Amino acid sequence: NSTVMIEIESTDHYFSNDNDKIEFVRYRQDDVEGAKPDITIKNFNVSQMNRFELTVNLQNKTNPKDVMYFLKLLGCKYEFSVTKKCQIYTCKGYTFVYYEFKVDGKLFKIIEVELEKVDFNILTQVEDMLVELPGFDPTAVITKSKYQMIKEYLNDSTY
Repeated sequence: NSTVMIEIESTDHYFSNDNDKIEFVRYRQDDVEGAKPDITIKNFNVSQMNRFELTVNLQNKTNPKDVMYFLKLLGCKYEFSVTKKCQIYTCKGYTFVYYEFKVDGKLFKIIEVELEKVDFNILTQVEDMLVELPGFDPTAVITKSKYQMIKEYLNDSTY
């Protein structure tokens, strides 16, 4: 099982929309070397196994003002921005992403496992590996998107 690891830092700009089926629109800016710019639209669906997510890749060095204007034309309302650092490990059957980002001085550290297909055996194997990490708690599963976590933190509704 070969693993490829890359490190990326980028700024994500989050937007809301009047469409109640859309959870958020995210513009990932290529403000740091290696970041790949895109626009992602994610629907509201509590099941991570059955969600809709569309990513539109942008050309490198696309003018951020043009992207922001385009999203405004689509009725998107700017919510917040966050700069994050990621370590992305691509393995056979899954991708493992370690995120670090700060919001108003609070440091968030999140691990995300993206399966190529629904396979709870792989998920269990990854959790078994992660148990070895200091501070990792397999019972502390996050059921919210990063967008929801940050928005709740900024609104101080659960923190």
